[in-house]
Amino acid sequence: MDENNDVKFTKKDFAVLGYILLGIAIVTVIMTWISNNNTDRTSVPPALPKTYALNETLIDGAFSYKVTGAERDGQLVTVNVRAVNESDEAKTLYTGTMKLRDDSGRTYDYDTDYLAEGTLNPGIEAEGRITFKVPEDASGLQALVNTDVLGAMYGDGAGYTKVNIGL
Repeated sequence: MDENNDVKFTKKDFAVLGYILLGIAIVTVIMTWISNNNTDRTSVPPALPKTYALNETLIDGAFSYKVTGAERDGQLVTVNVRAVNESDEAKTLYTGTMKLRDDSGRTYDYDTDYLAEGTLNPGIEAEGRITFKVPEDASGLQALVNTDVLGAMYGDGAGYTKVNIGL
């Protein structure tokens, strides 16, 4: 050292300091990873949404639905459904709230319907049939119900209530 007490660092000093900082960073990453992987493994996973069977009543939004049966004739699958406005005000029933999904994950919009669309007053029931055109190899069919119109139009099925229709 000279008389001004200036400290001079060499390239070797900077390299050692760099290795020390790198080591601290690696230890920090490892400790963070270990602490994240040591979470309580006994916690209960979230409950999966219930999948309904034929003739079970489900509530979706303002309506209760009951899928009372389903028939298949080649590519045509007809689903018999009953809907009741359970709210305390008039609500619009829209056939497009129901889709079909097969066990390959393909979804199908309705082809024709014989279900009274339109406004249902509180406590009023509509009953009818909704027909879907699906490939003949489609199996494991489920009716998907979602009264949220935007979710029904643009959703991927995640927000739908599922009903196994036995086909």
